[in-house]
Amino acid sequence: MMTELSFPDSGHSMVVDEPEMMPGGANKGPNPLDVMLSSLGTCQLIAYKAYAAVMKVPIKNLSCKFEGDVDLAGFLGVNPDMPAGFLAVRGVVTIETSAPQEVLDQLKEAVDAHCPMVDTIRNEHPMATTYKVKA
Repeated sequence: MMTELSFPDSGHSMVVDEPEMMPGGANKGPNPLDVMLSSLGTCQLIAYKAYAAVMKVPIKNLSCKFEGDVDLAGFLGVNPDMPAGFLAVRGVVTIETSAPQEVLDQLKEAVDAHCPMVDTIRNEHPMATTYKVKA
């Protein structure tokens, strides 16, 4: 299950795996759904920082926690009525700031409207996958 990913344009790499309880999992890295939640949280933090700078909202510190509910019966094909992915996703962004509530509400609205990961998850987008055989 362990997959080594490389991102040639940036020179970065990472390992994605499944926990040992999953067939073939060795727990050598986060699982794909954890990577997705991490991407969402990171994207939110980047968007908060960018929009706070533009809106001149002082931020002393910023952190987040994202989690999701998943039922493996969908992924494993045990229950065809169960989605294979998340049933729900929740996140909390913690902001250390002196800004008033109404400014923070405007900041959150701007971030949620323009965060690429929120858009990708919230809205339906065309998607196509294929495979190729390597002999």
